[in-house]
Amino acid sequence: MSDKITRLSQAIRLGATFHPQCFGSVCVRGPQNNIVETCALGAAAEAVFGESVFRECFGSELIDRLYYRFQFLNSPMGLDRPTWAQWIATRNDKDKWSREKIADELEAGGY
Repeated sequence: MSDKITRLSQAIRLGATFHPQCFGSVCVRGPQNNIVETCALGAAAEAVFGESVFRECFGSELIDRLYYRFQFLNSPMGLDRPTWAQWIATRNDKDKWSREKIADELEAGGY
């Protein structure tokens, strides 16, 4: 499935269907250590790499994997690694945008 996801906006939209949204963390675990909520970055990571990604890496490693998966080095808007991740985290955590709205804005920018 993940090989059919070619844009970050697609990954966020798909991942958003798996769990409710969380704020201030990439993911929230339930009492049985299962993922019960994800932020926009967590939703994208789960859609592309599966739930096991949260056992394998976290934080900056997770962002690095998404960055290289979607090859932002040649992106139309020229966003670098810290810029795009910070933009998404700010929209999710501070501005409380839905993951779908974040995906819409990214798609409009060519992501």
